Amino acid sequence: MELKFRAWDKRHKEMEECRDLYWFEENGVRYSSGEGHNSSYVIMPWIGKYDKNGKPVYEGDIVEVQRGECRDFIKERAVVYYANTSTSTGFLLNPIADWEFTTWDELYVVGNIYENPELCKSEV
Repeated sequence: MELKFRAWDKRHKEMEECRDLYWFEENGVRYSSGEGHNSSYVIMPWIGKYDKNGKPVYEGDIVEVQRGECRDFIKERAVVYYANTSTSTGFLLNPIADWEFTTWDELYVVGNIYENPELCKSEV
């Protein structure tokens, strides 16, 4: 699997593509911790999946699935996050409201938690 990352710049409030990542152990830089030289960035990995339109899905993305037909469809949203617990390890979905998930290729990336926090509200 190819490794790709993006970064949220906290100071300038914009998302940036990461072309290179450097690890400076002596500076205390840790993944997504915001310590050391990366204190003004939140690093997010690509999860190795694409949405229904072929867009790469990253940690922190807000994904949506539409179910039903014509005007009677329902939108369901969730936030992509990484979990490492006794029961789960890997990228999971945290539902914003009711959720019935089947496969990644049904999902659309509609935004992310940094640029589009309003999409995290349960009223879809």
